[in-house]
Amino acid sequence: MVYPIKITGNRAAVAIVYLWLHSLVGCLPPLFGWSTFEFDHFKKTCTVAWYRDASYTAFWVAWCCLIPLFAMLVCYGLIFRVARHKARKVHCGTVVVVQEPTSCNRNGRKNSTASVSSVGSRRGLIYAGSQCKALVTILVVVGTFLMTWGPYVVVICSEAVWGRGSVSPGLETMVSWLSFVSAACHPLIYGLWNKTVRKELLGMCCGDRHYRESFISRHRKSRLFSVSNRIT
Repeated sequence: MVYPIKITGNRAAVAIVYLWLHSLVGCLPPLFGWSTFEFDHFKKTCTVAWYRDASYTAFWVAWCCLIPLFAMLVCYGLIFRVARHKARKVHCGTVVVVQEPTSCNRNGRKNSTASVSSVGSRRGLIYAGSQCKALVTILVVVGTFLMTWGPYVVVICSEAVWGRGSVSPGLETMVSWLSFVSAACHPLIYGLWNKTVRKELLGMCCGDRHYRESFISRHRKSRLFSVSNRIT
């Protein structure tokens, strides 16, 4: 609700630095003796020997998969709660009047009861639709993460427990590429799912005048609008 105020350039830079550090902490230990890298002849690339050290495999799964999943569930749970609270305030702030048979006055105008009830019904639909949209977004994001990374986690845990060769090389390669697909899904989910991003992409492709305006000026306008809206 107050994104332009909370997400500043400095905070975005700190978040990017943290993400890189988090990734390095999860991936560099094999270079210093905790497990090791091996050349996979089937994949034609170097990969972690998950069967070498089960403790590193457990650490990697917890650090690179379980912690992000927990963070996603907490963040999107809070987002859903805020969206539900805002929509409920809009819904409860309306006056829903039971529609009665319309009667005409002397000037031939209909009674306003029908219009009031229609406004209440429309806002009730907005209330239900906002909750549904927030829930669908959460399910899509979390479901995509589980579908792309879940099989890979199962495969490497199987190798760590039952040793090398417990999983066929073809299956291991397939789940590895499936985990790479998650990086392609993120722009679609987080980008094109957003109406503002879709508008900017269309403006960039179609040469819309709105896009020609500098990003800094539009960012300042959105920030001032958010501040004024919050004060109001």
